[in-house]
Amino acid sequence: MMQANDGASAMENANQFVAADRRRQDGGPVGGDFSRWVNPLKIRRLLQSVGVVVGAGLLLAGCFGGSGGGGGSSGSSEPSLVGLEASPPLVQVPVGFSEALTVTAQFDDGSSREVTDEVAWSSADETIATVPADAPARVRGEGGGETVLEARFEDQVALLQVEVSDATLEGLEILWLDEFEEEQVEPVPPLAQGQSIRLVVRGVFEDGSSRDLTRVAQWESADPDAVSVGAVGDQAGLVTGRRQTAPESVNVTATVTAGDGPGEAASAAVTVTDAVVDSISISPGMETVNQSGIVAFGAVARLSDDTTVDVTTSVTWSVDAPDIATIRNTAPNFGRAAGLQPGNTTVKAILGGDENLTDTAFLEVLEAPAAPRALRLEARPNVILAGGEDTTELTATVFPNVEGRTIVDGTPVRFVKLSSDVLNFSEDGMRETFSGVATLPATGGSLGIDLVFANVPDTIAEGLAFVRVVDSFAEVVVPLGFIQRDDDGNIEAYIFAIGNVSNRQFEIDGVDVFDADGFVREFDAEELDQLNDRVLLGRGQVAAAFGSLDGRDPDDVSLTFLLREPSVPGSEFEIEVVLQ
Repeated sequence: MMQANDGASAMENANQFVAADRRRQDGGPVGGDFSRWVNPLKIRRLLQSVGVVVGAGLLLAGCFGGSGGGGGSSGSSEPSLVGLEASPPLVQVPVGFSEALTVTAQFDDGSSREVTDEVAWSSADETIATVPADAPARVRGEGGGETVLEARFEDQVALLQVEVSDATLEGLEILWLDEFEEEQVEPVPPLAQGQSIRLVVRGVFEDGSSRDLTRVAQWESADPDAVSVGAVGDQAGLVTGRRQTAPESVNVTATVTAGDGPGEAASAAVTVTDAVVDSISISPGMETVNQSGIVAFGAVARLSDDTTVDVTTSVTWSVDAPDIATIRNTAPNFGRAAGLQPGNTTVKAILGGDENLTDTAFLEVLEAPAAPRALRLEARPNVILAGGEDTTELTATVFPNVEGRTIVDGTPVRFVKLSSDVLNFSEDGMRETFSGVATLPATGGSLGIDLVFANVPDTIAEGLAFVRVVDSFAEVVVPLGFIQRDDDGNIEAYIFAIGNVSNRQFEIDGVDVFDADGFVREFDAEELDQLNDRVLLGRGQVAAAFGSLDGRDPDDVSLTFLLREPSVPGSEFEIEVVLQ
C-alpha cells in the first residue's frame, strides 16, 4: 500500500521537482523567460492555495459496508492510518449535476473506515468542479473542462480526476427493482396495500450516456394518501401502496433539473389492489455465522388473499448490535449480514415504515480467530494501455481476525470484473493465498474503466479496485495552469503544473515554451534536471514550473511537458498547460 507523503517527504518532493533560488550573481534570473524559480516553501504554499499538494494519495474503492470488517483484534495499540481510498478515481459529470464521492481510510491492520464526511475537500479549479459545503460527499459540475479534486484526512491525501461535460439532459427513464435486484422497465407490478417497491430513475444525455439520478431527483406522488414515495437517501424512490386504487393508478413522478434549465420529468403508473399485507416474515428466523462470515436473510410478505410476495429489496433492514454484526440495507445484496465479533444480535425488517409490519430474527456470531477479516485489493499499475501488451497485477492482501494470527496458505480468493471487455484476466479468476497474498495478472482490452471485485468466498473479506484502460497515458496526467495573486490582486507567480492521478510513474523528458508567435525555447538539460531531478513523477505528485512572462499576454503563453513511461517502449506523450 503506497502511503501519502507527510510534510517532510512532501518538501523533499518539492526540492526534487523545482530548483530553489537559482539566480545569477547580479540577482537576475537565469536562462530566460521561465527560469525565475521560487523557494520550495513558497512552492508548497502556492500549490496548496490552489488545492494541489505535492504528495501521494490512493485511488482504490471501498469494502464491505465501508467498515472493512472492524473489531476482533486482540492488539492493544490503535491501528495506524496508512492511506486513503477515493472512488470513483475518474469522475465524469455533466454541468449542473453532481456525483457521489466515497473516501475510505485504510489502516495498517487491514481494517478500513469510511471517512467521506470527515475529509477536507478542495478543487484545483472551482469554475469546473466544486464540492459544496452543504453536500460534502458530492462533486458538482460547474463548467466544461478537466480538473483535480484533493481529499485530505489527517496526514493522508487522495487525488481524483474530474471531467465535466457540457452534455445536456434529454430525458428520463423510470425502472423498478425486482427481487433479484435487477432493474426492469415499466409497467410497475401492482402493489398490495402496505407493500413497497423501489423505483430507479436514469437520465439520458445528448452524448448518449446515462446516469442513475434516483437520489438527485425530486419525487412526487399524485395521491400520497394512496401511494407514497420516499424522497431522500436510501428511501428515495421507495414506493408504498397505502390504499386501494384499482382499477385506477396513481402517477409517481421524478423531476430532475440542472442549472437554470426547465429540467426533465418522467412518471410511472402505480396501481394498488384490494389485497392487504397482513404480515411479513424473515427467513431464516434463527441463524449462526462464524466471525467474519456472511449469511443472507430474506423477507416475505403474506397478503390477505393468501398469496405471498418477496419483499427482501423493499424492507428496511437493521441490527440492534452493530458492533456484533452489520447488515446490508442497499443494493447490492439487501439483507446480507456479516459477523463482526462473537455475540448475539437481533435482525429486524420493517415494510413501508409501518411498525405493524415488522419481523425479527436471531443471529449468533461464533468466534473464529483465524478467519479472514479484511481484504485490501490493489491494482499496480491502475492504468494500462489497450491492446493486450501492457499488464497490471491485481494484488489481494488478506488480514486475519486477530492480530498476530496468519491466514492459512491456500485460502481461496475470487476475482471478478464488472466489464466483459475492458479488462482481460489471464487466469480463471480464482487464486490461492501465499503468506496472506493472492495475485492475478490482467491485460487491457477495450477503452474504459473496469471495476474489479475480490473476496474470500463466504466471508466479509472483500475489496474493490479500479483499473483504467487508455490509448495514451496523457489521459491520467492533468494540466494545471494558474495565475497566483496576493490579497491586493498583484501577480505573485505564474504556475504551470501537471498532476499524475494514476499510480504509474512518468519521467519528464522535456518542456517546450510557446507564445502567440509559436515556439520560444525549450528547457535546457540543467533546468530539466532541476525540475525532474531524475525522479519519476509518481502517483498523486505534481511537477511545477514558475516564471515571469516578460510582458507577454498570459492568454498567449503555454508550456508543453514531454513525458514517457520508462518501462513501456513507445509511450511518449505531451501535456500542454495554459493559464486559467
